[in-house]
Amino acid sequence: MQYDYNLNYAYNLDQQVPYANPQEPYEENMHYRDHYDHHVSKHDFCKRHKHYYVLLEMDDGKMYDGIIDKADNDHAYLLVPIGDQREEDNEEERQFGFGGFGGFGHFPFRFRRFRRFRFPFSRIRRFSFPFS
Repeated sequence: MQYDYNLNYAYNLDQQVPYANPQEPYEENMHYRDHYDHHVSKHDFCKRHKHYYVLLEMDDGKMYDGIIDKADNDHAYLLVPIGDQREEDNEEERQFGFGGFGGFGHFPFRFRRFRRFRFPFSRIRRFSFPFS
């Protein structure tokens, strides 16, 4: 037994200390490294597949589809389609059991519009392609 003057208690030099080797990784650092690697791989995926139409699954289970517009260090930016349904398609009750004919009395079907949304990499579970 030796006495350490800095720590003010006695200790045994033969006792093995867990993770005494500074090169041996700590468990919490491993989780950080895995998170960092996934973060980098998601960023690289967005850079490689820019302007591709993808499906995005979030960590809460919600699914989004859109076109990858850009990616910065922490976020992916997707152009998500908005307003691609006609109003009468959303109504459950129709007057005569069917919708209108073509453009007679109704506005014609409009093109899809896209809005840019930002998704943090930390919340993204996975990317996939809808047409494969």
